[in-house]
Amino acid sequence: AGTVVRDRLHRTPGVFRLVACKACGHVQLGSRLNERQLRAAYPAYYMAKGLTPRRPCTLRGRLMSNLIPRRLESARVKLVRRFAPLEPGVRLLDVGCGNGDFVEAVGRISGAAAVGLEPDGDSVQRARTQGREVRQGTLLDRRSWRPAEFELLTMWHVLEHTADPIQELLAAREALKPGGHLFVVVPNHGGLGD
Repeated sequence: AGTVVRDRLHRTPGVFRLVACKACGHVQLGSRLNERQLRAAYPAYYMAKGLTPRRPCTLRGRLMSNLIPRRLESARVKLVRRFAPLEPGVRLLDVGCGNGDFVEAVGRISGAAAVGLEPDGDSVQRARTQGREVRQGTLLDRRSWRPAEFELLTMWHVLEHTADPIQELLAAREALKPGGHLFVVVPNHGGLGD
């Protein structure tokens, strides 16, 4: 059973089956994608890479790629500041940072030292050309960060894209200093953005 869905935003080829837990309503893919399948699922202009298609497919796609990013990153900085110190001297790691828009916003708004971590080489290069500190890799690589290097770690819509979320969270704990803060945001299947 489950619901069959397609990628309406970028029209990536293929269909995906969503299944829901009857007890709690949690929705997820019916089968987990491996690393190769995950890489193939994202077009070269995927929004998180900070690149836009020549012509976004839908009104939602145009909004997501043009109007929302700067406001979204400022709102994310404000959200983090509500729950954790975000000020000069604090080090933050943004996992799955794309082209580093949030990294830039953190530094600009709070003065904290923000570092991005991104597996996609094109996105890393784009971020670096804009003067953003972005390292290439993933949390599971453990080559792009040192244990207890950061006071704050953010994962904005990243965890649902990983092959092993539990291992990602364990690695995040390693990257954080004792008493550090982890911010994880995942989609709400019933929400407007999903």
